[in-house]
Amino acid sequence: MLVSNSPSSTPANPQKNIDVASAMKCVVVILSLIYLACIPLGKLGEKRFTPVDLGLLMVGLIVNSDVKLKDTIERLSSAKVTPTSVEFTLKERVEQLSEKIDDQAKKQAAQDQADAEAKSWVDLQLSETAHGKVNVSELREKIHSATSSATETIYKMAKDARRNGYDKKGIIERTIPIFQALIDSGYENERYRFYAQFGYALKDQENPDWEAAKNSLNMAVLLWEEKHSTGYPPSLYCFNWLFCAAHLNDKPKLEQEELDKRIEAATMCKTLYSVIRKEENKSILDWMCKNYGGDISTLTPKFSSLNGYCRKDPDEQKRLLSRV
Repeated sequence: MLVSNSPSSTPANPQKNIDVASAMKCVVVILSLIYLACIPLGKLGEKRFTPVDLGLLMVGLIVNSDVKLKDTIERLSSAKVTPTSVEFTLKERVEQLSEKIDDQAKKQAAQDQADAEAKSWVDLQLSETAHGKVNVSELREKIHSATSSATETIYKMAKDARRNGYDKKGIIERTIPIFQALIDSGYENERYRFYAQFGYALKDQENPDWEAAKNSLNMAVLLWEEKHSTGYPPSLYCFNWLFCAAHLNDKPKLEQEELDKRIEAATMCKTLYSVIRKEENKSILDWMCKNYGGDISTLTPKFSSLNGYCRKDPDEQKRLLSRV
């Protein structure tokens, strides 16, 4: 029997191959991480992350996973990325974006229409020739559906109508449901304005509702004080509240300190103080003397005019205060 002198082939050592593969994985991952870490640290100048860098990170993660690199590359190479598939993806994204833009445009158009209708209904309510033609419930719904900017416009429309409506029969009365709707709308920006105007209108209408006017003006003062922790409340708010309380001739359920502060605020402006001192308003002065906690003679005006509460022009003062 012939015996071969050639050396027999040695079987491969699988454990050794596994160790080499693991070591190569670690080297690739470590080098990738060092490279990527150098970018945000500024070690590579002004370089920024690029798709190549992200691809390198993905390769590192794949190599360090249990998935074989060869299988991963084969799967990636088998994926067909053609101009047609890219075009389809882009077209799909454009269509989705276009749908969103269309939806937003429709919503904006609907809101613009709602704002226009709300202002139109308010204008109709304030019209001297449209008395009784506006459904108050629908008017409220229109106002409640308005945006903040439209709400501000509606408030100004009603306020101007109330101020200028003394010689126009029924105008002040027609502002009342508008101010009530503004109060109920939930609009939070300086809500005390709505209560103040509502109180003025209830007081100045042909048949004054003194109790409701006083309550509304009281709420205006309280809301104002919530927003402003120091100083006196607005003089005109307090003057009109005092005016209503004097007509009712009741003792307000307030702490004496708060009551004194309102009386002092009402007499702080020279123009308002002069109205209180008029003979026809003696009942107001008598009410103040009965309810003020200090010496009534010390209540003298501190300002000749207050912007927003007293007007500088004498003719305008006289006209506005004729039925404050």
